[in-house]
Amino acid sequence: MRTKSLLLQLSVELHGGDGEKVDVKVDDNDIKAGSYQAIWTPGAIGGSSKDYGYGIIYINGDQNSIQVEPDKPTDVTFKDGDTITFQFAGNGDNDKLTLDQK
Repeated sequence: MRTKSLLLQLSVELHGGDGEKVDVKVDDNDIKAGSYQAIWTPGAIGGSSKDYGYGIIYINGDQNSIQVEPDKPTDVTFKDGDTITFQFAGNGDNDKLTLDQK
């Protein structure tokens, strides 16, 4: 199950399981342009093990991805008009990738 919730445009949460992808356009309706801190956490119930799970961020289809590992927040910047693909990797479901705007 994939969900996206926007909280005051300051924090974005994406949920998914192994192999799931979420595509988002950077604009005023989804994610605003700017700098964020990306944080990956395993799902509370049936989530991936921290030893195997992580998130991947692709910007505009570039294969030079940004990997977000457990307990290692990663800084990322999005420009207006970018297309972002968030992919979940791990051995569980309902993992979470949070973007906190800086």
